[in-house]
Amino acid sequence: MALCIEYEDSSDLIQQADFNYAVSLMDEGNYSDAKAILVGIKDYSGAQDKIYECEYNLGLASQDKGDYLAAAKSYRASSGFHDANDRIMTMGEQLVEKQDYSTAWAVFSEHPESNNVSSNKAARYAEGQTCLSRKDNKGASTAFQAASGYMDSDDLFKSATYDYATSLFHAKDYDTAKTWFSRISGYKDSTDMINGCLLLNVRDMIESGNLHSAETALNSMGEDVKYDDYSVQDYKELLTKNAKWVNLCGRWTSTGGQMRSTQRSL
Repeated sequence: MALCIEYEDSSDLIQQADFNYAVSLMDEGNYSDAKAILVGIKDYSGAQDKIYECEYNLGLASQDKGDYLAAAKSYRASSGFHDANDRIMTMGEQLVEKQDYSTAWAVFSEHPESNNVSSNKAARYAEGQTCLSRKDNKGASTAFQAASGYMDSDDLFKSATYDYATSLFHAKDYDTAKTWFSRISGYKDSTDMINGCLLLNVRDMIESGNLHSAETALNSMGEDVKYDDYSVQDYKELLTKNAKWVNLCGRWTSTGGQMRSTQRSL
């Protein structure tokens, strides 16, 4: 009498055989082929844990070969197997020491716990350097500030912040530029640039006819605030000459927007 094996039992036997074969490949150090087989039976009992083990060992192999980013990706895929997450951080820190900042940041970015990365000064330093290489001064400023005290982070924070604030100033975004210059008051000519932001903002208010806003802004500044050929005193004198318009409606339309010429003729 022929014996019949139920389909479900046959499937289990096949998966068991595949699992055992994959384990034997792992014992031989062939983690790549073992992983490929295990992925095909990932729902089989114990298969997922073996996949994580394969990923970890593939990470070790990549790290030994100096392919640190590939190693970090494998360690991440190992779901924290053994010391995988610690190895990611250690590799990143070693790469920072070697001044390979872009690879270091890419490696750090593979860490599954973002809080560990955001609080690691070496990681934030690598991020800052990577941002600088991409001409992202805003990102660099934020990263170097987080890395304060690590290597030359404090100097790089000031430099990146200054460059970003200057770009905002040239784009005539004076309010935002002032906020960024204020973060590094005393660095280079940041204090003068803050004054410039304040006064040029007033100039724009006057030229657009927002006299009440300009008057309020001027009253919040010290009398000695100056920038280039602009000063609080000169602008206050200009508003005094136009007081009847300020009192009438608070708006006045500049003729041709030639505020600088108007001010110089005072």
